[in-house]
Amino acid sequence: MSRSATRKWPRIHFGTGAGESVLVLEKMRQAWTAALAVSILWASTLTFPIMGLVYCLTIVALDRIEHWRRGRDP
Repeated sequence: MSRSATRKWPRIHFGTGAGESVLVLEKMRQAWTAALAVSILWASTLTFPIMGLVYCLTIVALDRIEHWRRGRDP
């Protein structure tokens, strides 16, 4: 085995190193928050135009039903 493969890189520690796990947890929390925010933005971006289209189609369908029930064909 080569010497470089078994060599460990030195780590720089400030203080006792007890805050290292807190930093990792904070970065994980930020990553999850960003992923959740992006998915919510995508969902809202898709939802509003689809809801508008459904609303328009519903109005047209109700108008046709009303004309059909009154005996007038458009």
